[in-house]
Amino acid sequence: MSSAVDYIDLWIVAGQSNTDGRIELSKQRPSWLLYSNIVPNVKCFNSSNNRFELWKYSDSSVVLNNNEDKWAYDSTAIFKYANLVNKEQYVIKHSLGGSSIGVNPPAGNGQWNSNYHLVTRSLLRELEDKYHSAMKVLNQKNKTIVLRGVLWHQGESDSNSKENENAYYHNLSSVIKKIREFTHCSNLPFIFATIPKQSKQFSMIINMAHFKLSKKKYSYIVDLHDGTTFDGIHFDGTTAERLGNDMLKIMASIRS
Repeated sequence: MSSAVDYIDLWIVAGQSNTDGRIELSKQRPSWLLYSNIVPNVKCFNSSNNRFELWKYSDSSVVLNNNEDKWAYDSTAIFKYANLVNKEQYVIKHSLGGSSIGVNPPAGNGQWNSNYHLVTRSLLRELEDKYHSAMKVLNQKNKTIVLRGVLWHQGESDSNSKENENAYYHNLSSVIKKIREFTHCSNLPFIFATIPKQSKQFSMIINMAHFKLSKKKYSYIVDLHDGTTFDGIHFDGTTAERLGNDMLKIMASIRS
């Protein structure tokens, strides 16, 4: 990797369980991952010790989202992007399984709603705080920071009620707006995917909301309609790796 660079590439990753990662390395590994479990040339922000560390699966000292032998699509996308641009990548990741955006009723132990006061645990506020902490660390490197985009997968838990389904377009739009506000990046690319039709939590209303959102500027969608799961909800390795590869194509196409 080239060290003679004057800027830092930064990505935000967020969502619920399929972003968290549910595929056990012991059962199915991504084809590119070495048996050291290290994601080469990618560093993740560890908010517990306030620093960026090498991304290594099965190592709880790196990121709380990857403290078991489980992986998600994001590492495929960002690892391959690092290889494509021949440059180390930095990641801020925040995800929690079972988390809805909607609050009628709220699902999970935390929610992504942009109205922080409506939830007992605001995941979006936590992401905002993590972002500001990470930026303080990066600013000490005296390099320009280029926030490349957001990788997101979420929506299954909003199928828990008609109210949340019907509000999903507005709610996710508000999440995107909030992220762009606290990052001070009005044209921040938002890269996301639909829920596979095979999923037990597939919702046509949420699916339509995803495609409606994809028509907005700086929003990019991956259609996972034929994606597969290992338990009826969570991506199997084939679909997770495919999603990572499809996101990579978008990441490369919007690179400037």
